[in-house]
Amino acid sequence: MQELSLYALIPNSRHAQILRIFSGICNMNPEPTFIHHLIFRPKRPKLHITAGTAQAEMHYLQLISKIDEAGWERKYKEQYRKEQEAKGKGKGGGEEDVVMIDLEAEPTPANAPRNDELLYDIRKQKWTMQFLDFPEAMRTRPVTTRNMYLAEIGDGNALAFMDDLGYTHAAEYVTSGYNLYHQNLIISLTQTLLPTIPHHPLPRESLKNLDPAQAWVCEVSVRVSQAGSAAGSNKEQVEVMNMGVAELKKFQELVRGVGVELEMGERLALDTRVR
Repeated sequence: MQELSLYALIPNSRHAQILRIFSGICNMNPEPTFIHHLIFRPKRPKLHITAGTAQAEMHYLQLISKIDEAGWERKYKEQYRKEQEAKGKGKGGGEEDVVMIDLEAEPTPANAPRNDELLYDIRKQKWTMQFLDFPEAMRTRPVTTRNMYLAEIGDGNALAFMDDLGYTHAAEYVTSGYNLYHQNLIISLTQTLLPTIPHHPLPRESLKNLDPAQAWVCEVSVRVSQAGSAAGSNKEQVEVMNMGVAELKKFQELVRGVGVELEMGERLALDTRVR
């Protein structure tokens, strides 16, 4: 499929206001998102092609997984409660050894369960493989255009799967924010966070914001399925693409009045090619 998109940078001081405005436009409550991204690069080196031959590009791939933060917190607190109950029984098991423990207390870094890392395991998450192409160079449309492919691979050992596929782990990050939907548009308002412990995006408090200013990235996109190769299909594809562009431009004008300047993304910043 092809993705058409526009972008804007929202200061942290305005993100709550913008979220309320978008919520009113879309007539829905924002949908919280918390997504773990694993980035992989090909193991084999890029081939050097002789002059006059087309260059074969190699790209990074991503595995993405939606994190059930609420479910993780329930398990985290339940484990904490069990450890507190075990401490309250005392070493000897008699009444004189009973220690009063506040079972309603919230886990803190000082008293958190010692094996909390076992509650999030990348080998047990459900993953989607995502390929994002380098955006088109031609400025025939006033939006960022690129091919994208998504494939559900289910749960399992993500690192082992990608290793068998010929890719090695290169980096990871987490996007946290909100999604909204307006007609055919997907509107996301997110921050990019970095895990301080490899492959461990929880708890949220352990993550570090990539941007010191904690700004939010607003992306408004529409996805267009690719038609077949017949002449009629190609004409239909162009018409659908033009409809997507028109919808993006209409939304662009709508939110310009509230100080959100949606623009084409910086092409090199969206480059997924392996150098």
